[in-house]
Amino acid sequence: MIYLSWWRPIPFNRNKIIAKFNTTDCTHLMMVDSDIEPPRDVLKLVDHDVDIVSADIHTNLGTEIIKLWMQKQSDWWYKSKPIIRYWLDEVDACWTWCLLLSRKIVEELKEFKTDREDFEFCERAIEHWYKIHYDASLTCKHYVTYPI
Repeated sequence: MIYLSWWRPIPFNRNKIIAKFNTTDCTHLMMVDSDIEPPRDVLKLVDHDVDIVSADIHTNLGTEIIKLWMQKQSDWWYKSKPIIRYWLDEVDACWTWCLLLSRKIVEELKEFKTDREDFEFCERAIEHWYKIHYDASLTCKHYVTYPI
């Protein structure tokens, strides 16, 4: 099932998607933002059998490509985590640009709450003893444009 929503603010939009997901019998919820190009084999994320997992994401800011996997530094500060492995790894937080969630975690955490929805959701997940994962073998691109 594909459900598109462009409501603002972003947490409201993500919660509309969760509400729609909750009317299905699907085992996983995948969110991919409209400015993300997911990898061709993005459904490989399901094979990891974890509750929260995302593909590796690169964003291009000027000439610099930044990998966006986070280690927590303080209550409000995260920094990029060096990529050590090229398969499944654990992080403190991830962006929700290309994210796969199990039904179990969606039912337990229920919603995105703040404008820091990426980190806030991950922080609540960790408080409930979940682990945040990413797969560095799958790469998304952020702010992708194509000529028409």
